[in-house]
Amino acid sequence: MTGDILAGKTLHVLLYIIYVLLSTGAYLLDEPINVYSHDCLTPQSCKGCGYFSYSSPVQTLHDYLITCNKAKLSTFPVVQPIIITQDSVIIDFSENFLTSIESNVFSNVHIQGMPKVTMKISTNAISTIDDNAFNGIGQYVTSLDLSNNHLRNISSAFGTLPNLKSLLLSYNLISYVDSTAIFSFSNSLTKLEFDLGNLPSWPKAFSNFTALEHLKIERMDKELNGPSIFDGFANTLQSLSLLYLNRDNGPNFRVIPPAVTHLNVLDTLTIRGEVYCTCDLLYLKNWRMPGFIKADGSYFLGCHSSSELFIEYVNKTLRNNCH
Repeated sequence: MTGDILAGKTLHVLLYIIYVLLSTGAYLLDEPINVYSHDCLTPQSCKGCGYFSYSSPVQTLHDYLITCNKAKLSTFPVVQPIIITQDSVIIDFSENFLTSIESNVFSNVHIQGMPKVTMKISTNAISTIDDNAFNGIGQYVTSLDLSNNHLRNISSAFGTLPNLKSLLLSYNLISYVDSTAIFSFSNSLTKLEFDLGNLPSWPKAFSNFTALEHLKIERMDKELNGPSIFDGFANTLQSLSLLYLNRDNGPNFRVIPPAVTHLNVLDTLTIRGEVYCTCDLLYLKNWRMPGFIKADGSYFLGCHSSSELFIEYVNKTLRNNCH
């Protein structure tokens, strides 16, 4: 009987602790210490923001979160003055109905030190970004996710992000790249994802990404024939994903561009598209192949209309039979 009473009291205490945590909006991202919860940025316009759908921002000893994802927002809420001292800041406005990023949206965010700021603004309908959109936080932004939007160009607003390391732009409508806009982070960017579907050709400005380690190209519908298009990051690129629109582009379509042979430290190559293993691939004969060559969604890349794996074809058939 005594044990049952103690167990009951323990359960009540646990339920009370859970209630207190939920009612304050605290979200334990770190050690369960120094956890605070604040009101929403602007409660009247940001209803539904935050974890558990009611509280933002949330901060811990090392992380500061402004979370307004899936909040049915059509415009950015006005950020009340905030002073941030944490090492990491995450600003999440993904999966809303935002159509633009206006000037000075984040100008009231006052950051001390040099934290890493991650911005998630994917899956909206953003078509324009004002030149001063990142005022106040631009120099701290290291990761920016704008995938699944309606952007048509990489504009001068990106030029205010000098420490950007990761840029995700897949599934937009980009048809123009301002070379001056990307110059500011050309020596810091290590990860880039974009799609080639609306670009007339490979952007020459990308050759300035001298620190690039991971490159993913979506919705490819054209060959990349330039032998030196990857030379700017020939000694840094470790993984390359080439994801073509059509799986079967025909026997004369070079799914594997000649420029890959210039990538000296490439470790993983991922292909979506049919590879016709013929002597037309002679330019790969002396290629120092990466450790992993695979099809998108599979561990192995095969040859079209053949049971031979691509890597086997290059190592044996191509090198022995093609001259």
